[in-house]
Amino acid sequence: MMCCYYPTTTVAIDDDTDFLGILTQHLGITDCIPYSSPKKAIATLRSQRPFKRIQSRVLKATTAHENNKSPEDHAVRFNLHGLHEEIYNKDRFQDVSVIIVDYHMGDVSGIDVCEALTNHPAKKILLTGGTDKETIAIEAFNKGIIHRFINKSDVNFPIKLKQAISVLKEAYFRDLSSSVLPKSVDFHPSLVNFSRSIQDQHEAIEYYMLDPLGSTLMLDASGEAAWIVIEHKSDMMNLEVLANDQEAPGHLIQDIANGSIMPFFFSENDYQTDASEWEKICYPAQALPGVKDYYYATWKGHKNHIDQSKIVSYNSTKIIK
Repeated sequence: MMCCYYPTTTVAIDDDTDFLGILTQHLGITDCIPYSSPKKAIATLRSQRPFKRIQSRVLKATTAHENNKSPEDHAVRFNLHGLHEEIYNKDRFQDVSVIIVDYHMGDVSGIDVCEALTNHPAKKILLTGGTDKETIAIEAFNKGIIHRFINKSDVNFPIKLKQAISVLKEAYFRDLSSSVLPKSVDFHPSLVNFSRSIQDQHEAIEYYMLDPLGSTLMLDASGEAAWIVIEHKSDMMNLEVLANDQEAPGHLIQDIANGSIMPFFFSENDYQTDASEWEKICYPAQALPGVKDYYYATWKGHKNHIDQSKIVSYNSTKIIK
């Protein structure tokens, strides 16, 4: 399961500038940065730490004095909501998730380049020029130095390359998710699949999970936000109790009880909302189809949960080639 996804950059490395032009201009590979100098590419890519940026938003180390803990009780506080702060980051689309490297280069081989970039989380595709290099490519694949190899003379080369890029971009985000999600987090497959169907309906090109049930903040290419929030029946009952305790309006309590509305507490301000004003953080809800005892609500717009004016959209940053 991927905790987030957003458009990323592909890098192509080859000392043959003509072939780089074919890759970046004629094969329709979007958001691709070409490097004709392997050394420059290695130096640039080694300086990038995209996973650490995300990890810093989600994982927070507690201190010894926090909650009266002893030094031996240091732990990591997990904040999945912190993922959504990426929507304000103008550089996120420049994260490199896939690196395409040609095997045949003058001073260095493609495998040497991939070995030099072992610590970069991007997935590597090695381009070979003939069957004589397949044995070497297979060996590199088995060692984890590369993640795909494609023969440039293959009649289906353009199709295979695009497919590999798509698959490996998702693999990149699965690795990112594994690096930030506690092993105890278990996403319900049916809920995740339903959340994905909502993402498709809203033409979302990026999304950020808000909880293990599949609640998600989505953005389309223009940066317009849409949300899906999923709650279990037991959570709805807890919300009903909370509404009663805080003396919310009677009709609101009844609507929560029958699952026709759902309060959504996203920010600290939401949690401090007086019960008499809960209606402004409630959304029409319904039973989730095909999955017993779950409810969901979905809507578009920021609704005071995020700062729409600070969102950096994909359309505002992409380079039209």
